[in-house]
Amino acid sequence: MMSENLNKEFFRNDIQLENEKIRNDGKIVVSIKGTIQLLEEWFDQKMRFPDPEAFKNMVATFKNVRKLRQRPAHQAQDAVFDQKIFKEQRELITEAYGAIRTIRLMLANHPAVKDYEIPEELFKGKIWTY
Repeated sequence: MMSENLNKEFFRNDIQLENEKIRNDGKIVVSIKGTIQLLEEWFDQKMRFPDPEAFKNMVATFKNVRKLRQRPAHQAQDAVFDQKIFKEQRELITEAYGAIRTIRLMLANHPAVKDYEIPEELFKGKIWTY
């Protein structure tokens, strides 16, 4: 949900989906931007923040979740029961929810949705991490 499920086509008309870099030999190297980079650039282009700290934290959380997923998702490991893993998982879920909530709040402040009323549960952001 935090990266792979973002639709790159959403950003197509607003920002470049690729990077172009000129090498020393003059050839142009094209690389495809990832979804988190696209999301960051899109918000950076579309919104101005009086205090950008929440935005920076949101992007950092997205990148952290992606980083944490990369190694275990591609590596076989023996099953180990460790209570510490559950604590870390709860903390990560709470942090990830905070990042998603930041996006929702940024979008909720857009002038086009000024007449939309956000349900109190979402506005307050109370979650249960089981």
